[in-house]
Amino acid sequence: MGKNKEIKGTKEKLKETFYVDIDGVIINDIDVVIDILNERYKIAPKKTITDLKDWEYKSIYNRVSRQEIVDIYQSDEFFDKLEVNNDFLNFYRDNKDIYNFVCITMSSVENCKRKRELFDKFGLDIEIIRVTNWKNTLWLNGIQVDDNYKNFNFGNKKLMKILLTNGINTDYNFTHGGEENFYIANCWNDIKDIMQWRDYLR
Repeated sequence: MGKNKEIKGTKEKLKETFYVDIDGVIINDIDVVIDILNERYKIAPKKTITDLKDWEYKSIYNRVSRQEIVDIYQSDEFFDKLEVNNDFLNFYRDNKDIYNFVCITMSSVENCKRKRELFDKFGLDIEIIRVTNWKNTLWLNGIQVDDNYKNFNFGNKKLMKILLTNGINTDYNFTHGGEENFYIANCWNDIKDIMQWRDYLR
């Protein structure tokens, strides 16, 4: 069984570590939320992840409130449909003996607890760290993977940063260009290629 841990920072580890966001990176939460909104508001034609342009799902249904999205993320309906990304599962299984994996989430205690249950269901023995503020998280040397550009610690030049876009363009994965030690991936298979390329150059 894995562990959950609540901290405001991390301490350096000797082994290179993947610091991986959960929402939109490891789990299919975006697809699930869009599916719930489609059903709830009888949206026609149905929206998909390619229609998402913003963090608060206004591009899916323009009358949805921030609180409704928060409530969806706590609901049984949400967790009943939630799954772990197959490409991530394959990447983790192929590399768990090479890297440490630490998952990061900024969520409620209940949401974090249920993510732990989901991880255990899929056999992911990965520590989950619940942070209270991204800016208070002391990212260290390793690889940070996130779907939100604003969550990256660009002040750490040694930290490898990979933006996972899920193949969509949104207001939260917009990049400025010229970032150091920064890579863009559409999916976990792209991340696999990036790591192989990096290791080849070493």
